[in-house]
Amino acid sequence: MFGSLVIGYLFCAGAGAGACCVLSVMALFVPRESVSAVRISSGKNDAHVMAAPLHYRRLFAPAYTAAFGALALGAFMLLLDLGRMSSAPLLAFLPTPTYITFGFWALVVSIVLTGGLACVWAFPSAHVRLRIVRAATWAALAAGFAVAVYTGLLLSSMPAVPFWASPLLPVLFTLSALSCGSALMLVSAAVSGSFDVFTKAIGRTVWLDVAVMVFEALAAALLIASAVIHPYAVAAQSASMLLSGPLQTLFLLGFGGVGIAVPLVLESISALGRVGLSSIALTAASCVLVGGFILRYCIVAVGAHPEVWAVVS
Repeated sequence: MFGSLVIGYLFCAGAGAGACCVLSVMALFVPRESVSAVRISSGKNDAHVMAAPLHYRRLFAPAYTAAFGALALGAFMLLLDLGRMSSAPLLAFLPTPTYITFGFWALVVSIVLTGGLACVWAFPSAHVRLRIVRAATWAALAAGFAVAVYTGLLLSSMPAVPFWASPLLPVLFTLSALSCGSALMLVSAAVSGSFDVFTKAIGRTVWLDVAVMVFEALAAALLIASAVIHPYAVAAQSASMLLSGPLQTLFLLGFGGVGIAVPLVLESISALGRVGLSSIALTAASCVLVGGFILRYCIVAVGAHPEVWAVVS
């Protein structure tokens, strides 16, 4: 039912949305006086405009650009999956509100805001009022979270596949998106050389990512457990494909091992100060991203597997 383009969309849009959320939260904690300047006006009120120093621009501009690229790539894959680009407006203007229209507009708004914030952070003085930048950051946080949730709602809204039709699936995909978003931020920070300047802030983000991965593993376990006890046997069949069937190695070692266990150990050691954060960031982040893709591939595969559809029909 779903091909590689949809799996790519679920991964890229989720990672980009998660990065948008992580970066927006980090940006909102930046002191106003650190990234603003006073623009003298002829009137009575002087305006505070965006004027970020180089070290802030080196962190946020590349990271927001990476988030924008992931979101845009996800949207492009979704359009390719439609088969005809001319069908895209139908997603936006369906007469009855659906999850599809919600996801479409959330993705569009998130792409626009993330691209705009990447531009604002890229220049020494953007001549944009700081309050507008802050408002856009709050909006990007909301839009990014909406996209992350929607990647799970897209599948869970299909009752024909009992394994997908669970409220735990949007929770799992949202947690995975936030973890993949943190990984994108770490990769960007490593490439731009921002670790030495923002050691404490990035360290706190790493600790939060550790907590997110723990909850992600718990959500995956609960999803599988709920499928095992599901009244429809086909849901248990899907779960068995992940635990003892053809997807066992990929799911347990790829997602559980590479995507959860390895980065948990690496990030915990780094956050405790035993090893320099920058020295293992790329390894841990790469593992998270690989695990995030494998998770989506496995979840889609158990719903689209011919044996499952044979039982359903």
